[in-house]
Amino acid sequence: MSRRAGLTLLDLLVAMALLVIILGTVYSVFANHQRTVEAVSEQRDVYGQGRLILDRLARDLGGAWLPETEPAAGARGPAFFGQSDRLDFVSSERLSSEQAAEEDLAEIGYRTAENEDRKGLRLIRRQDLAVDADVTAGGGEIVLTRQLSSLTLAYLSPTGEETATWEGTKLGQLPAAVRISLVLFVDEIRTETFTTVVSLPLAWPVVKLAPKGTGLGVVF
Repeated sequence: MSRRAGLTLLDLLVAMALLVIILGTVYSVFANHQRTVEAVSEQRDVYGQGRLILDRLARDLGGAWLPETEPAAGARGPAFFGQSDRLDFVSSERLSSEQAAEEDLAEIGYRTAENEDRKGLRLIRRQDLAVDADVTAGGGEIVLTRQLSSLTLAYLSPTGEETATWEGTKLGQLPAAVRISLVLFVDEIRTETFTTVVSLPLAWPVVKLAPKGTGLGVVF
């Protein structure tokens, strides 16, 4: 009487081992692909966010305005106050279409603050449609991003000199341009840097470069 052909216990164990190896390889390939897709998606989202923020900053600064009149005694007056990580000024650009109380202008402010979980910073934009003596406060705020690593602002004079601060009332003029460096977190380790230089069309310099051949450095 002949024995019926079949699988032994050893054959089953070998087959199961091979199946585990194959499934493990397939899962590893799938997991790596998924991580790559997520990383690319995160970077694309951050890139889009960074470009939108720079565009908003450029539009606001493009409408920056400084009154010629002197502020009242003891009042800061509508002005332009720039620091390395904060900016407050009056602009003709704004998010809302509502009419301001007196003029078609708005106070605009940008500042940074630590996130509630103390992981990174948030970038906050302030807008006040009622322009008053203090352009550094008032109005409503919106958070543009919570993925901010750093915001660095620098101000260029009409002669090309770069400074970390700018007070329009004291200097009597707007900066000729503002250099912006924005660093956003892609994840807990990686960051993406966005930079631009925004010219201020309404900046009327007090100090101008002298024409070539006059023998003068600057004229007032």
